[in-house]
Amino acid sequence: MVKSGDFFRLEKYKTIFYSYHLTNFLQSLLKAHIKLELKFRYFFTKFIYANILALSRAGFISNVRVVGVDGYKNREFLITSVMSSWNRAYVEMYLKYFNEGNIMRSIKIYSRPGRRVFVTAGTLRKMANINPGNIIFISTSAGVLNHFQALNAKIGGLLLYKIN
Repeated sequence: MVKSGDFFRLEKYKTIFYSYHLTNFLQSLLKAHIKLELKFRYFFTKFIYANILALSRAGFISNVRVVGVDGYKNREFLITSVMSSWNRAYVEMYLKYFNEGNIMRSIKIYSRPGRRVFVTAGTLRKMANINPGNIIFISTSAGVLNHFQALNAKIGGLLLYKIN
């Protein structure tokens, strides 16, 4: 039985749940990339899907589609049907490689369930200048963006991870 004072505890566990799945997704993606697998599947949540679209815009993956029990679902059907049965739907994508080699060498996760790291646009600019070969992903009010998009929009947010 949930009491009225338990609302904030439930929201905390919801946040931990999403952070755990993001960490698990990134580790699975890196392992699949190191094994030189072409196709990768992961279960569907809104937050994971937003990160997958950000990785697709950055050029790490391609051909992203959401697949459920009854096959391919387009965006209109996605909002109504997949969210009610999210545990049976998954996202299918293809990993990209450069000259038979890995694009992703390592992934560093900054924000964890016990430690949230927020950055401003100025701090993000300094981080990007220190490590010019990395792509940094942040969660903003405009969605999950890489640091190029966030600096162009001059916004900061929750620092998620960087990819070498």
